[in-house]
Amino acid sequence: MGYNSNLHPSPTWFSGRIYLKESLDKLEESKVFVKDVIEKSSSIQDIKDKNWFKTKCVEILSKLFLAKLDVVRCLRVVFALSPDDDTKYLNELINNLKEKMVGEGIPEKLCSELFYLLNKKHSVKYSGTGHYGVPNYDFYCNGEIVTSDDEPTIIVKAIKERITTVKKLIELAKKIMFYHYIKYRAKEIEYLYLDDYFYEDEFIIDVLIDNHIISSEEEFFDKFKDIEGDNLHEKFKEIFDKAIDNYVYEIVQFIYDDSFWKWKEEDSIYYAHSW
Repeated sequence: MGYNSNLHPSPTWFSGRIYLKESLDKLEESKVFVKDVIEKSSSIQDIKDKNWFKTKCVEILSKLFLAKLDVVRCLRVVFALSPDDDTKYLNELINNLKEKMVGEGIPEKLCSELFYLLNKKHSVKYSGTGHYGVPNYDFYCNGEIVTSDDEPTIIVKAIKERITTVKKLIELAKKIMFYHYIKYRAKEIEYLYLDDYFYEDEFIIDVLIDNHIISSEEEFFDKFKDIEGDNLHEKFKEIFDKAIDNYVYEIVQFIYDDSFWKWKEEDSIYYAHSW
């Protein structure tokens, strides 16, 4: 009976994905509001109930803040940190996460992109309260308070800015989770190296042609017909190791991208245990 690699992610990965799904749901709800309310209006200025519009927009802005927070919670859980750490300050959650990610060897470029977006200052800011259902909020654009006449347009700008940021954060989180995933499943992924395909003529010929060692299939059989695949691999070890690394990475990346939202944690447990 053959052996199949269990390529399901870790328990913390699955726990983190719950928060990322929450973030995605909030993002989609916000996009629906923009599509159904804002984009269907001939003019934002023509919306009759300005208080209702402002209240709904502030609700959407709050939802988008939570979507951003859920991305942080997601990654904190993936890297075995508590999601909130008993603090109301987002910066504290971000700083703890940064230390952990750097220690786990996440690529610097991804770390920099993530923390840039998490700390990004939008051109539109707002402050106030919504007690008793009254939207007592002031909006500021580039540091200047916005007048009531311009407010609806500026509020829409605030929403769209944050939608763009959250969308980028979710995609970055998925990429960062991939590095956690391949580290967790390193041994399982390594097993793919043992696939007989890597010693078949088709693979060997393609690698040798790509590296200009031969120019055609005919030249391969003329030069190497008496050398078995594993011995040929040893002869050109460096290029074959690199080719296999790339090939395995492409397989795993494809599996990961295709399965990100499809993987079920119960399947991973079923794969690993019987009782």
